[in-house]
Amino acid sequence: MESKFPQVRELMSGRRFALAAELRDCNAQTVFEFSVENDEIWGSFRGGRIAMGQTYGLAKGHDSLELLYYCTTTDGEEFAGWSRGKVTVDDEGIARLELAWGWLAAATGGDAPSYVELIE
Repeated sequence: MESKFPQVRELMSGRRFALAAELRDCNAQTVFEFSVENDEIWGSFRGGRIAMGQTYGLAKGHDSLELLYYCTTTDGEEFAGWSRGKVTVDDEGIARLELAWGWLAAATGGDAPSYVELIE
């Protein structure tokens, strides 16, 4: 399947990003690495307070994307979050992610299924 939004792939796939400003749970030591295939985006992040994190999402427009995050912290906490935003290029040719994001909290509802190992 061919990407509908190749600019997102070109500006994110194989690139590493760090925060330009300090946040409560992440800082400039938190490094994000992304891969993009078709319009699917995935990656990992770690550093600072984040012990290990994963992200997955979709390109939604020629420069827009939506991501989901989950991670563990160096304090042993677990977090999940979301973001929406754009990937752009500044005047110096550096790719930038401009994301509005938040942590998911107080999730309720859902089922409580049981899972069984698949034996080949």
